[in-house]
Amino acid sequence: MFKRSFCLISALLMVLICSVSVPTASAADYVTYDFSLFVDSETNTATLTGKLPAGAFSGKLVVSTSDKLTLVAGSTSSINEDLGVFVELNESYNRDGVSGVAVAFTNSVAIPEDTVVFNAKYNIVGNANEITTEDFDIVIWNLSDGSQRLATQADGDVVKAISRNYTITFVAGNGGALASDAVISVASGTRINTILPQYTLNDGYGFKSYSVSSGTVESDMTISLEFYLIGDVNMDGSADNLDAAFILRYDAMLITLDDDALMAADVNFDGDVNSLDAAAILKYDAGINGPFHYAEVDNEPCS
Repeated sequence: MFKRSFCLISALLMVLICSVSVPTASAADYVTYDFSLFVDSETNTATLTGKLPAGAFSGKLVVSTSDKLTLVAGSTSSINEDLGVFVELNESYNRDGVSGVAVAFTNSVAIPEDTVVFNAKYNIVGNANEITTEDFDIVIWNLSDGSQRLATQADGDVVKAISRNYTITFVAGNGGALASDAVISVASGTRINTILPQYTLNDGYGFKSYSVSSGTVESDMTISLEFYLIGDVNMDGSADNLDAAFILRYDAMLITLDDDALMAADVNFDGDVNSLDAAAILKYDAGINGPFHYAEVDNEPCS
């Protein structure tokens, strides 16, 4: 009887033990994190940057590249020392058939998400435009949250991306000049309205528009700055009594004016086109007033 009871108890214990699962991360739980390569065609160099996902305490990364990318010795950096993370770098890692640049790190608490864990500069061998995401790989990535794996090269994923710089050329039209560089280089995806240049105006001229002022940079491009002669309603190159006549006829609702003509007609910049503007042009034509001065309401590019 005692033996049978013992066997029953043992069997129950085995069932309980087997029914308790050990917490492990499933493949669906493994995190992804980003590595991006910025290709600079002007200097024929590339910069590779990797950022950590949330929750990482420690890890090891080994990055390899194709023959098109040659590491600039001493350019590799990792997590900022201010975070107090222990980091080991090895630019000549070669073990078990795996070679490249290695970064190992550990910390007592989770490292903030998007912390740069890898940054290195490479010289490009050949044409920079031929560099793709196939030219770099993260051959080892082991991340831990302090108690279990977050991702490994067996069951995690690294999102690889590539960006490039493009040349933007600015051209000033008649009536003004650039007050900043005529040619700049910016990264793909840069918002165009953040790179629009400053300008100066010739006497009597106003700013009309940029040929492109929105969207993002995705290729080499030229952006023109357009100016206009204030008071030149009929666009004949001068502001005189003919332009005043057009304004008076418009004010009397005898004719219509297009947007460019209305812009030129508003010489006092009060937002209306009327007899006051016509009178100002007549005084200018008679030599009583000097050149019109542009009201710099929006002379600063929007950010």
